[in-house]
Amino acid sequence: MASLLHIPATDNVLGKDLLLFSNPNTTKGRHHITVKVSLDGGATWPSECQLMLDEDEGWGYSCLTLVDSETIGILYESSVAHMTFQTIKLHDLVKE
Repeated sequence: MASLLHIPATDNVLGKDLLLFSNPNTTKGRHHITVKVSLDGGATWPSECQLMLDEDEGWGYSCLTLVDSETIGILYESSVAHMTFQTIKLHDLVKE
């Protein structure tokens, strides 16, 4: 139910190595679909680098992709549609 994406510093506008992770951010059920960013290879996932996309029940499967140097895309099964594609600016995930 999760997706993991590594974006090298040379490929993004932030100039930082990024590890992105999306999943239902809960221990029970499939809700609170969240995208998280780690700036240290997955050792930590700071709360200020997390964005919840859907808090209601859904299937929760997701897939992350790099759209361009400023934007990621996520395809996921949401609570309101079978499949949802959403773009997110990296500056909205990593507050500098």
